[in-house]
Amino acid sequence: DTPRALPSEERLSRYNAFCASIGRSPRAYSSGSVREAVNMAITLARNYSEQLDRSASAAKPVPAVFFPAPEKRSFPVAEDSEGGPVGACWPNWKLHPSNGVKYIHVTDKVAAHGARSLEVVDSLPDWPPHMYLDVSRTKPGPCRISFALRLEKGARPEFEVREEYCRWALTPGPKIDVSADGWLCARGRRLVQVPFDAWFKVELEFELGAGRREHVYTVSVTLPNESAPRVFTGNPMHKGFRELRWIGFQSLTNGGARYWIDDFTL
Repeated sequence: DTPRALPSEERLSRYNAFCASIGRSPRAYSSGSVREAVNMAITLARNYSEQLDRSASAAKPVPAVFFPAPEKRSFPVAEDSEGGPVGACWPNWKLHPSNGVKYIHVTDKVAAHGARSLEVVDSLPDWPPHMYLDVSRTKPGPCRISFALRLEKGARPEFEVREEYCRWALTPGPKIDVSADGWLCARGRRLVQVPFDAWFKVELEFELGAGRREHVYTVSVTLPNESAPRVFTGNPMHKGFRELRWIGFQSLTNGGARYWIDDFTL
């Protein structure tokens, strides 16, 4: 079952064929130095990440080996910042830029409930600092996301749900953002003016699956000192949005304004 077990002529023939398959010219060897040729072939195979067929029979294919993809975050998701250390981010959430924990981290200075929340310091241009979570929800049916927000004046957080993970190949789902003058919007539609320096609750409800009859989502906002939420229905979303695979927060100003997130659930 090894190259040594083959006749010298066949060993040399296999070596020549291997060199041809990787675009290298075979060196001339006599049948008496075939062992050196085999060793040379093994070295070449390692350098080119190829596997030398050491079997005398080509009838037995080498089984393919597949490594499992990283597991997506399971449901439900619940983040209240109480379990992790101050200065860290929420577990499993990814940050941009790579030193994003400098801008996005747990703080014990302010909280909607408990003693901690997630602070975002928006001192970078364009949409960073940015945090997102890869998820995998393909089951049809209703889905709800809620969280508490607190803003300094000038802060412009944006939260979006997507089927794909990148801007240039995405199927967008529900989205909300806050304008510089404090209007909470749903894909450009002004819904309600929210306060600065006070906590308020945001909830998004939508349907997943190909059998969805309407391509809309609902946004509910509970303002300070109001027991009942203000409900805004009929916000349009992409008709191709069927599965939930990505959720993320982005920051749309660069003046150093801060905002805080607490009690996040999906």
